[in-house]
Amino acid sequence: MNSMDRSETVKIAKSAWNRNLVDEKPIVVSCDVHTQNTYIFGVDTRSGEIKMEHNVFGGIQEVCRAVSKIGRKEDMIILYEAGCFGFSFYRKLTEAGYSCKIIAPNSIPRINGPKTDRDDAIRNFDYFCAGLLRFVWIPSKTAESARECLRYRYQLVWERTGEKQKVQAMLKRQGVIFTETKKPWSKKHYAWLKIVVLPAEVRIVLDMRRKKIERLNEDIDELDIKLRALMDGNANYRRLYEAYLKMTGIGPLGAVTWVLEGHDLNRFARPSNLMSYLGLVPKKNSSGGKDPALRITKAGNAYLRYVTICAARCYGDRRLTQKTEDIVKYPKPIGDLVKRSQDRLCNRYLHLRQNKKNGNKAKVAVARELCGFIWEMATIVLVQCEAEEMKKAA
Repeated sequence: MNSMDRSETVKIAKSAWNRNLVDEKPIVVSCDVHTQNTYIFGVDTRSGEIKMEHNVFGGIQEVCRAVSKIGRKEDMIILYEAGCFGFSFYRKLTEAGYSCKIIAPNSIPRINGPKTDRDDAIRNFDYFCAGLLRFVWIPSKTAESARECLRYRYQLVWERTGEKQKVQAMLKRQGVIFTETKKPWSKKHYAWLKIVVLPAEVRIVLDMRRKKIERLNEDIDELDIKLRALMDGNANYRRLYEAYLKMTGIGPLGAVTWVLEGHDLNRFARPSNLMSYLGLVPKKNSSGGKDPALRITKAGNAYLRYVTICAARCYGDRRLTQKTEDIVKYPKPIGDLVKRSQDRLCNRYLHLRQNKKNGNKAKVAVARELCGFIWEMATIVLVQCEAEEMKKAA
């Protein structure tokens, strides 16, 4: 699609004021933000007048200086698509007194063909006026910094896994295989790596990779201690962390991920919204009464999706679920939810497998329903437990 000409731009601006969704902030400023420049498209939707339409070179200060010429801060809302700046651009704009929204990229309709920064800014304005966009939820600064710690831990684990695979492959190429224990990377395996006989050059590479793995182990342990201290030091985090730990299949890392990445689940009106946020809902391509089953969207939070699917594996084997005598030790509302979720999800997995469904698809289906139980735990059950504790205290 070619760049929009001037007549199309004016037509969009003049038609926007007829839309009911643009009423609280009549001046809409759509920005296409990049590292070195930002394209600004500002329109007064009351009259359809284009207040600004040009490229601004520089950082946030230059953007604030440019939008200040458009109109009053009280009448203005600034939109931009989520990107590499994270929430820093949003926070600087709000600190300057502007109302701002970050557009969720997966809510923007796809357009095939070439486009420009100007096209993106104008289209986002048009989509906003039409009510087609969804917006990113903004975490607190504390939660955002904790997320950086958690995500770096995941990256270190993935890096360590890659190093281990490379060591195993290198040893196989040398015809050397460790057989003293069933699984590698035990204490015996680490000790064996230090003494195994190899050519001098291979020995050097092995020692370097082994030391790198040991450094990664130390870094991961250090981050675990930091994350655990963060859970213990915040009353709300600790409350959610301990509740998530009681769910079958969710361990310490999964609970921390749900606390920091999920944060306040009350922002989701229904469990289905949380399922969509994790990208566990199948895509739609229905037409003429046909509704084929497609793969999941994978459009949401990848870290939450990962730990939830890992947790779903436990429901495929009854031996991995919690025993009744352990569940009855929980507060009654939590125990009831855990028991109900176990029975439902184990039966669901068994039913899908008996109907010849692929094992991975069955686990994803279980993970999708598990989101609903986690949402219920955070938004309903914990509130009931707190109400009962207050009654006992009174």
